[in-house]
Amino acid sequence: MDNYSTLKLELDGHVAEMTLTRPDLLNRLDDPAHEELMDALARLRALPDVRAVVFASTGRAFSAGGDLNEVFRLNASREAREHTRELGRRIVHEFIDFPIPIVVALHGDAMGLGATLVLACDAVVAARTARIGRRPLGCCAPSGICSRASH
Repeated sequence: MDNYSTLKLELDGHVAEMTLTRPDLLNRLDDPAHEELMDALARLRALPDVRAVVFASTGRAFSAGGDLNEVFRLNASREAREHTRELGRRIVHEFIDFPIPIVVALHGDAMGLGATLVLACDAVVAARTARIGRRPLGCCAPSGICSRASH
């Protein structure tokens, strides 16, 4: 399958593997990653033979979450904040509502939106040293998993 700039999508029989591939950036989830995750999930949804998706990453961290440079940029524009918040909600809802089971192969820390996506999946297989958490920065846009509970 096609490779993206932020992830790799592979198919092996009935199992698809979606792997975050920017270990130098701790697999941060910025706008390009958001768009590519949504595209990859749409492609997988259209494949009738896929029965499971493994969500993995490369490097020492699963995902550091959002890009702090992007968070600072968002402070300058309400419209940009709203766009990013909506995109985050759409990604989380797509993971939650995905019709094919998504299993996370968690080898390292998942923070922020990375943690939210891990928790939105159907199952997590984690290394003993892996951690799931949220950074206490108070400046990150909400990713939408809490709003899902009210739907």
